[in-house]
Amino acid sequence: MMAFGPAWLAMGIALGLHVADEASHDFLAWYNPVARQIRARLRGFPFPPTFTFWPWLLGLAVLTGTILALTPLAYQGRGWLRPVALALGVINTGNALLHLVRTAIARRRVPGVLSAPLLLVSALWLLYAATRPEWAAA
Repeated sequence: MMAFGPAWLAMGIALGLHVADEASHDFLAWYNPVARQIRARLRGFPFPPTFTFWPWLLGLAVLTGTILALTPLAYQGRGWLRPVALALGVINTGNALLHLVRTAIARRRVPGVLSAPLLLVSALWLLYAATRPEWAAA
């Protein structure tokens, strides 16, 4: 369980850097049109969501702050954080891969790609730490 606390902290820091990367590179100007195109293909099904800047940024800031605030509990190895860590790991692995793949397809940097490798590594580390056998004893 010793690796879980540092992996959790790394995830919080990486997510914070990723949000800052996206916010400073006008992510929503790129994302919202893509989301609208997907909705059109889905005949108006309201997914994926679209966002305005401040609610999006504040929501992600609260999420990141919550993750970082829970870091002491992660170092204590609290078992209820395991499913949260698994969800965070899966979501952020997918998020990072989407940024990297979209950059490769577009042959230009999409907003958020600069921090995507760090997000990917920290998400995979968190998944690894959360699936270690030591959790069976927790």
